Amino acid sequence: MIGYSARRELAAKLRRAGYPAPPQMEGLVVNELARGTFRLRATLVGSMAYRTYSGVVGLKLPDELVTTEDMDIAKFYGISIWIDESMPDIEEILKKVDPTCAPSFSPDETKLFSGFANATGFKVEFLTPNRGDEDYSSRLTQIPSLWQSVGAQVLRFLDYLIHEPIRSVVLHDAGVPVLVPAPERYAVHKLIIATKRNVFFADKAKKDINQAGALIQAFNAVKRSSDLGFAWMEAWERGARWRRRLGVGALRLSDDTFEMLAKGVAEAAKLDGKPGRGVRAYGRQGRSFWRAFQLRIRRRRQRRDANSTCRRGSLAHHRRRPRKP
Repeated sequence: MIGYSARRELAAKLRRAGYPAPPQMEGLVVNELARGTFRLRATLVGSMAYRTYSGVVGLKLPDELVTTEDMDIAKFYGISIWIDESMPDIEEILKKVDPTCAPSFSPDETKLFSGFANATGFKVEFLTPNRGDEDYSSRLTQIPSLWQSVGAQVLRFLDYLIHEPIRSVVLHDAGVPVLVPAPERYAVHKLIIATKRNVFFADKAKKDINQAGALIQAFNAVKRSSDLGFAWMEAWERGARWRRRLGVGALRLSDDTFEMLAKGVAEAAKLDGKPGRGVRAYGRQGRSFWRAFQLRIRRRRQRRDANSTCRRGSLAHHRRRPRKP
């Protein structure tokens, strides 16, 4: 087993190499919570998880896409019951890091805390998947392994994200081991979530698409596009609502990134023995998505050809223009 000094030295080398490290407050909080939280199958999600993917994918991701003032921890309700364990007092742990940390409340909930926040606005919140009625989305529910008065926010599509999480490391101090979603699931989930943001959260929706795009480009660069394709296929096969959001989210990507995604889906479909070219193999909605892709590429080429023609015409015009006497 690697000792503390060796781990600290290795983490310092990675930080010097440019791999992203969390701000001091986030690092201290995740270090304190990791001792009991991630041992109980809780998963670190959101931008803090994205920050760990450079080491997982093997390619440095744009750090400017990480702008967060909160820490989200997700957990399945069923696992919380099955393991029959409980976390230590969350408020007590957070107060060790920052004495200003206090419970925060939701305006729609009077019995459960929605999380914790300090004086500067840094928040720690808990999430759990909603696989039932849409009316329960965004509500708070009590999870047995959490502290009695702490509620977890119930969210749609979260079950897909935290299914089969992987181990990663937050580069704070000597490195903090955590569970995070698989990066290919994170990218696909971000495409979905971006379509749920309303106009008041346009900046977050843009960040979702940018993070998804960065991961898609990274998977393409390291020749792992099929991993992304399999994650897409799993989400695509979950129903019409999923397909609609996936299609809308994917069409918000840049042209080059969209092509990379389509390539990954095609590779995965071929490996899986699906007929046709990738997304075309998934019924009417799949063909519609593929036609949208082909139309987008055709328009892109037309714009490029038109711009090239305009430039050539402009140069010819300048060459033909007679000189003034």
